[in-house]
Amino acid sequence: MRAYGRDKVTKVTDSPSWLFPLLFLSSPSRPIGSFAFSGGMESFAAHGLVRDRESLLSYLTELARYGYARTELPLLARCFRACLARDPKALARWDRLSLALRESEEFLLEERELGASTMRLARSHGLLPGFLEEDGPQPLGYVAATAALACGLGLGEGDLGPLLSAFLWALIEGQVTAASKSVPLGQAASQAALLGLSEGLPALVGESLSVQDDGIGTSLPMRAILSARHETSPARMFRS
Repeated sequence: MRAYGRDKVTKVTDSPSWLFPLLFLSSPSRPIGSFAFSGGMESFAAHGLVRDRESLLSYLTELARYGYARTELPLLARCFRACLARDPKALARWDRLSLALRESEEFLLEERELGASTMRLARSHGLLPGFLEEDGPQPLGYVAATAALACGLGLGEGDLGPLLSAFLWALIEGQVTAASKSVPLGQAASQAALLGLSEGLPALVGESLSVQDDGIGTSLPMRAILSARHETSPARMFRS
């Protein structure tokens, strides 16, 4: 067996300071109730638009490029910077935009519910930034609440890229998990789609950082229409 000196062990076990906070932020086991929402995936599966690994990969590629990289990620970056600057007015402004960009009642509910549960999680562990408590607890949507939790976990400006990467991964993984239940897809096919998409995610994070304030937001009409139809579906498993 090869023997490693102390310096070798240090190099192997050394991790960037952001690693474990981001593992916590992106973990599907966080108790925020995300398992109850499919982000529209159930409706796409019900209409046969996502039916196998190839169609899932195609849909998630479009959603990540034209949805998450133009809306959630630029908003998260601005909310996070507002938290770092202890600027509740800026945080509230970007949170309002995040809520306004939800194209169906279901998506608005999802943003609010996951935001509320993320805030409760942060508060219960003493991870809510103090400036948010000064005027009493304020409700925040999921994107803004994630920014607040990231700030409470000690992440800084230099950790913005990894933060956006972790959040994008969590969003994509949530969609894959929903697809495995609603299509349904086997675990092997679901994970193959996830790995197939992962190669292009770093570029999307980079693109999201170049989005200007007036360029935030996008419209995905089919997703909005199917979400609206899903609101009255009697056989749905998910809340969105």
